Amino acid sequence: MTKAGKPAKKAQYTPRLNDEGDPVLELRAPMPNGSVMIQRYPKTRAKALRIDHLTTHSIFNPITDFRDQQLHEPTPEVCFKDVSKATAPNLIHAADAAVFAEMVDGYEGSYSLIHDSIGCSPGAQRNELIQRFQQSYEKVTTFDYLNGILDENNIDRQHNPVPAFGTFKPADSKGSAYMVC
Repeated sequence: MTKAGKPAKKAQYTPRLNDEGDPVLELRAPMPNGSVMIQRYPKTRAKALRIDHLTTHSIFNPITDFRDQQLHEPTPEVCFKDVSKATAPNLIHAADAAVFAEMVDGYEGSYSLIHDSIGCSPGAQRNELIQRFQQSYEKVTTFDYLNGILDENNIDRQHNPVPAFGTFKPADSKGSAYMVC
């Protein structure tokens, strides 16, 4: 409530500005291998999209089925609802990719990499990849993501302290016979 007894307006987001003075509408999250995940979720404005000009010879009935479709154009505002829903999964996917990028960086052997699976020849190549995976996995699981996000986005740590939690000890998984421990 304001001093006059009226409901207070919602605080407006003020985006940080780039070197040219334009608003930056993104969240940057550094990864342990040096890459940076950039997440952008602008609010969109719906605009009618009329497709009456499509042929009537389609099996999908485009004139009737898709007549009132919407075209969504980005606006210079951030959609906080979308950012809050997408940040954790995007961070996990970026960390997943960082594990494999770190693992195969500089690797001389043959391998096939498909999404979150890797294939290689048995024997020495397999053993080297397992060792590389365990080292990369340790880096990813011990990386300080939250403070990295604060620093990358020029957010003051004093006003936005990161909670301390977790009991993972990387030494517990070193030398494990399992791929993930």
